[in-house]
Amino acid sequence: LIESTASNDAPRIDYSTGEKAFLLENQSTNLITYSEDLSDSSWLKSQLTESLSDINSPDGTQNAYKLTESNSSSKHQIFRSIASYTELTISFFAKKAERSFISVEKSSWGTTVFNLNDGSVVSGNGSVVDFGNGWYRCSASYTASPAQSQFYILLMQDGSTTSYQGDGTSGLYLFGIQAESLSYSTSYIPTSGASATRNQELCNN
Repeated sequence: LIESTASNDAPRIDYSTGEKAFLLENQSTNLITYSEDLSDSSWLKSQLTESLSDINSPDGTQNAYKLTESNSSSKHQIFRSIASYTELTISFFAKKAERSFISVEKSSWGTTVFNLNDGSVVSGNGSVVDFGNGWYRCSASYTASPAQSQFYILLMQDGSTTSYQGDGTSGLYLFGIQAESLSYSTSYIPTSGASATRNQELCNN
């Protein structure tokens, strides 16, 4: 379960090691303006549809989306453009349904593939964190030139095929998409209409 702090000045507690500890991070900005509302027009879809699901997301509410592939033989993807950066990390929370493989594609920068059966990186420069209840936070990092602005999140039939014949009913769950101009992902920063920045945190004494 992930929780939002009461204010920007409230300290955050991390339980990932099994013990309580302050979560201290560098400043970062989620460049995605609608990190949870995948029905917003800023999210473009090709050969898939999105619908608000009835399962709980990692924040404990029913706000995760189900992505369902079309029955076409093609790539089934959701994508959008952001400002161009030579360093970028894309992260999101995903949970398997009928499909259990998902990937991030950044044009000529390459593709990172994730297996939601066991929370592993199949290929590419990525990492996965288990958030329980079938949810995994998947991160893909890119550092390349020239700068590129568009990225794609694709459903996959298996761990190697990004274009395939869909059945019109299969898909998976997605929540909390984040894009950061960093070589690594930081904790999730929710947005609802504009990019959002979390300031650097310091612990004194």
